[in-house]
Amino acid sequence: MTRFGRFELIQRLAVGGMGEVFLARDGGAGEPLVLKRILPHLAGNTEFLDLFLEEARIQARLNHPNVVRIVELGDVDGAWYLLMERVEGVDLRKLMRGPLQLGLACRIAADVAAGLSAAHAAVDAQGRSLQVVHADVSPHNVLVSFGGEVKLFDFGVAKAAGRFARDDEALRGKFPYMSPEQAAGERLDSRSDLFALGVVLWELITGKRLFEGRSDLDTMNRVLACQVESPGGPVADAVLRALQKQPAKRFGTVAEFAAELLPHAASQQDLAVRVGGLQRPGGSSLDFSRDERKPSAVPSLPPFTLSPSKGEHAQRSVLLPYEALALTQLRALPAGFSLEAAEATIEVTLEFPDAPWALDIVQALRDKGHLRSWDHEGELRFSA
Repeated sequence: MTRFGRFELIQRLAVGGMGEVFLARDGGAGEPLVLKRILPHLAGNTEFLDLFLEEARIQARLNHPNVVRIVELGDVDGAWYLLMERVEGVDLRKLMRGPLQLGLACRIAADVAAGLSAAHAAVDAQGRSLQVVHADVSPHNVLVSFGGEVKLFDFGVAKAAGRFARDDEALRGKFPYMSPEQAAGERLDSRSDLFALGVVLWELITGKRLFEGRSDLDTMNRVLACQVESPGGPVADAVLRALQKQPAKRFGTVAEFAAELLPHAASQQDLAVRVGGLQRPGGSSLDFSRDERKPSAVPSLPPFTLSPSKGEHAQRSVLLPYEALALTQLRALPAGFSLEAAEATIEVTLEFPDAPWALDIVQALRDKGHLRSWDHEGELRFSA
């Protein structure tokens, strides 16, 4: 067990573009919390440090049940960290393996909207609006606890007025959940978050991806075109209004959008029942992370790098043994063990993720039906 200042780092949960996330215990006692620490090689980078501190300052002002609570901001020998409450549950991606019951989808979207409303209304010490835009409302930033609580987190790409340049606005956030104005590099306001929430709800209802293409460029072009089919059902008009290409044609606030969803929303208890079904056998819980702990029957596969320097043919062939090993491990699971809880993960670094050979690999695996997801961050998930 590693120490970081007064904290015991129990387990590394995830690594993002600018920070590591750990399950930690303060002073070796008490309930575990979640600690986000800026990556060591970025500690001297003023832009990244400002981004990290901006997340802390914004989120610390948001005392709302639908926003992950900040416990502490500090540094250990120049290494900045953010200490947050631990949410025992799953991120929203775990509930997106097919259409979700409408009531549950509306419950989740309405609760995210409540958290966003609090962020959009945030003010500084002088009572002036911070004009916060989350700018990364996407499934991996929404946590659902086993008690049915919905919490928004990771304001690391949030934008207070005038803080970031236009190029930064266009690149931060996840491409499939960008608004057209974000993809175009235009100035953002709260209606950009409204659009992103509309994308999430559309996908929850339909079980499909709305804008995801074969590459980031393809995805951005689809976002800019903004061709949206009706998701069907009683909230279709509200979803389509949230997904209007022109911000002026959307709802004025996320609260107005939520008001259209609440009459159709299930209860928190109903959501708890659905999420509770994702717990592992034996009652152990999941902490939010990109890479969940694997059972002993499914050992982690070693990471590797795909680079065009080895040649296109070699790149295709090197992935095949990993695919076969992943499927073999999954099929060897004990009888009755949930495949959803035991998916094998291969972490892959693509030096040029938009290169034709890389896209061919991903598409070939999709066509074979073995690739569960590909998140453009170097993570492939296989299923039997």
